[in-house]
Order: sequence, then C-alpha cells, then structure tokens
Amino acid sequence: AGQARCPTEASGSLRFIREKYQLSAGVSFQPQNSKLSYKKGDYMIDTTRSVFNFAPNIDFRYRFSKVSQLRFNYRGRTGQPSMENLLPIVDNSNPLNIRVGNPSLKPSYTNTFTLNFNSYNANHQRNMVASVLAENTINSITNQVTYDSESGVRTTTPLNLNGNWRAMGSFSLNTPFKNRSWRFRTYSYLQYRNQNGYSTINKEAPVKSTVKHLTARQRLQLT
Repeated sequence: AGQARCPTEASGSLRFIREKYQLSAGVSFQPQNSKLSYKKGDYMIDTTRSVFNFAPNIDFRYRFSKVSQLRFNYRGRTGQPSMENLLPIVDNSNPLNIRVGNPSLKPSYTNTFTLNFNSYNANHQRNMVASVLAENTINSITNQVTYDSESGVRTTTPLNLNGNWRAMGSFSLNTPFKNRSWRFRTYSYLQYRNQNGYSTINKEAPVKSTVKHLTARQRLQLT
C-alpha cells in the first residue's frame, strides 16, 4: 500500500486585550487530499479522498495581579480514519488474525478543556499552581474483535464508538516556614480515564466493554 497526502491550512483569530484580562478565539481549517494505491493478491485499488479538518480554540486569561492569574483554554481537533481502514476488503494474510475494513467509518472529534491557576507571593516566597483538564472524543475509532473458539480465528474490524473520556487534576505548593531555614513542597496528581471497546465470543453480537483507569500520585518534600 502506498499513501500520499497534500494538506494545506488556513486559519483566523480574534484577540481582545484589557487591563485585567485577555481573550483570543480562532479556528484553523485544513482541506486534505489523500491518494492511496493498494494491491493485495488479485485486488488492486487506486482511490482518492478529500476531507476537511477544522480545529477551533479559545484562550481566556484573567490576571488578579502581576504574579497571579487564571487561564481557561479550549481546543478541538478532528481525526480522520486511515484510508486502509476505510477499504471494503478482507485482509487474511494471517489466517488466524483477519482484518476487515469499514467504509462507514466517521471522523473522530476531540474536545479538550483546561483550567489553570498560578500564584506567587514574593513576601513569603510561596508558589502555588493548580490545574484541571477534561477531554472527551466523539466517534472515537476502536477495534471490534470477534474470536471463534472453534477455529481460533480473530477477526478485527474498526468501528466508531462514543464514551471515551478522561479527567485530570493536579496541585502543587512550594513554601518556606517562618524561619526560612526549612522549605516544604507538595505535589498531588489524580487522573480518571474511561475507555470503551467491543468484543465478541463465538460470533455472537458485539458486547460493549469498559476499562476504567485511576491514577493517583502524591509527593512530599522537606528541605
């Protein structure tokens, strides 16, 4: 298989600046033309695909003081399925692991929201940073795997699926004690991730499965 892409990009944005805050919003557009030459056995295809990607963004910053601010950011991005996944063909080069294309695949779209706060107190030499992130993907592209226990054959097909998201928060504080001889640092991190998928046994109807990940970190330091 050989694939070539010819992307171009155009973007536009607006910005408002005031004494206490600034706001910028924009979007980038990317028309994309892809060509694929695919040959496998007696099957040959030369196909061209034209798609239109876009990525909006919003950035808002509010300044409480010269050393303290709150920032909100939103970004969206489009993800296109690969052209090989879209081909209506069956790849059985490995008889125990067969792959089937899906011409009905839709593009995915990911939303990412972040909120950050940072503050520094020069008199106390204290620094504090807090962050929150939330992200979800619409029409996420995942693989459905069908397993035939009699033959041992696994058949994989790409599908669109919703419900993939994650949320993350972190907090850090760096501050000295009153006598300035000792310094205390702490860092906390928590992330929750929800990932969906499909699986089937013995050619039954696909069953939606969900994997949940929870990650927590805590670091304390005394100097």
